[in-house]
Amino acid sequence: MWLFKDEPEELPPDNKLPKDLSAKKFVESQKAHVVDWDFWGDKYSVYRLNRGDVIFSFKTSVGDQLGKAEKHIVNKVVNLSSFDDEVKLNNVPHLDVYDDKEASQYTIIITKLSYLLPDVPLDVLTPMAMSNSDYHRRCQPGSPTIWDDVTGEHTFRMTKKIIPYVFNMTLQLKASEITNKDELKSVHELDPRKTYPVDKALLMERTKRNTSVIDATRKAKSLLLYTKVEGGLLVQHYTVVCNSSIPALAVPVLNNFSSFGASEGLDTAKLTRVAFKHYAKDDYKFLKIPQDRPKDVTGRKRVDSGY
Repeated sequence: MWLFKDEPEELPPDNKLPKDLSAKKFVESQKAHVVDWDFWGDKYSVYRLNRGDVIFSFKTSVGDQLGKAEKHIVNKVVNLSSFDDEVKLNNVPHLDVYDDKEASQYTIIITKLSYLLPDVPLDVLTPMAMSNSDYHRRCQPGSPTIWDDVTGEHTFRMTKKIIPYVFNMTLQLKASEITNKDELKSVHELDPRKTYPVDKALLMERTKRNTSVIDATRKAKSLLLYTKVEGGLLVQHYTVVCNSSIPALAVPVLNNFSSFGASEGLDTAKLTRVAFKHYAKDDYKFLKIPQDRPKDVTGRKRVDSGY
């Protein structure tokens, strides 16, 4: 385990550690912690989250070199889709991460982030809210470009840094809610300990204006799991990106950017909390109203990965 920015951390004795999550009182100076994938195997996770801190894990690897924990996450997330047949309808591959020959075709980026959201009602979190361009302008760290010329329902589009100086990406993402009982059971099993029940699951998956265009980012999935806790919600956010052009030699370099991801995770938590306070002023009505969307958009050629 590594504490972001290597700051000293005063930890309470075991008999003073809280047992239950609570979003009622955060400390002023919040931190990001890089930990192993088993967040709830760390006895300090509840204490840190109750302070308003974030916990984060990151891995970049060629698919056949992933460890057991990483393959478990990829397997549970990468083929989730709102499409009846994402291979035909969204022109993305189905990936069996346990097939080494198949997995070796991709460099896979995996992140996991957890934090608490105070005072946010679960019913506010919908595909409509999660695809609102104003929401992403307020919540996305690093000042990405959020595009307004998006026609797809429950869809947003942004250009942002994935890894600084190395990997920028234009992503168009479609938001949907997972309601299938088998899929909900499967995402609950992302945590091997099944510590917290999943009260709501929202999926954001990469789409393109022109699905016939194939670029290096073959699949990108972002999964948000919400659990009701005292005073708010626990957020567990998983992201899996499959890229076919990042060379294996670059993987060790990319894994040095976990501190950047942790910092962005902390910024995301802070910005999201502020954003929901803003939307709460009108009882979240802004997030409940469909956005005006253009009827037609002509695709533009881009210098990065995406149409």
